[in-house]
Amino acid sequence: FAAAFVVGMAAMVACQKEQMKPVFPEEVKESVESSTTVELSFEANMDWVLTVPQETIAYFWFEDAEGNKLAKLEGTAGKQTVTIGISEEPNFDNDVVCNVTLTMGEQSSVIATYTLPKAQRVFNAFPCKITDGDLTWKEEGGLDYSNEAVTEATLVYNDVYGIVMPFIFESNFNYEVVAPEWVLVVNSGEATVGNKGTCTVRVSVNYANVPEGTNSAALQIKARNTETVVSTITLTLPDLSSYLNWDVLETIE
Repeated sequence: FAAAFVVGMAAMVACQKEQMKPVFPEEVKESVESSTTVELSFEANMDWVLTVPQETIAYFWFEDAEGNKLAKLEGTAGKQTVTIGISEEPNFDNDVVCNVTLTMGEQSSVIATYTLPKAQRVFNAFPCKITDGDLTWKEEGGLDYSNEAVTEATLVYNDVYGIVMPFIFESNFNYEVVAPEWVLVVNSGEATVGNKGTCTVRVSVNYANVPEGTNSAALQIKARNTETVVSTITLTLPDLSSYLNWDVLETIE
């Protein structure tokens, strides 16, 4: 009887050890969008720890009931559903891949891989409408801008602004405007040119400094602190000789 009891106890202990081995769910793989959340559901048969890598915490994190952003969650055995937040900030250089790791006991396994695809930089320039060779104004005041983005525009002479073309610049990234030194790009509204979002700018020319024989200029829109040219706007200079003398031209700044 004693021998049978020992054998039975040994079998029970072995069974308990078998039951305590972690059982990991099948890995989830998913492409996600910025400014969203995803729900990750899994079942754990032991106490568990869930983590996201520190190197991707700027783009992926766990959200608790209070909306806090966390790199680690812990829980007990049972069915679980956790919320993973995804940043609104795009990555323009690479896909961002986040591996969600589940640890139970001394074993760990990636149970979810989320990929935030590389974002595309978008820049649009909307020029002021032109009527009878001059800038167009709305009846209620303010310049009237085109709804169609362009990569080419012809500057005009205006009594107030000189040789000019106002634009609305629209972008989803921070940028720099690279232009010849005789082309001036300045803010004409509250938003700062070069910051992502929408701003109004005035592109003008110091005609006295235009190299002889030059009838155009290029505005390069570069991603800030990079050499990546996202867009180029070709500006055509007007022929002012028919209605403006060079003495006046030299006074335009």
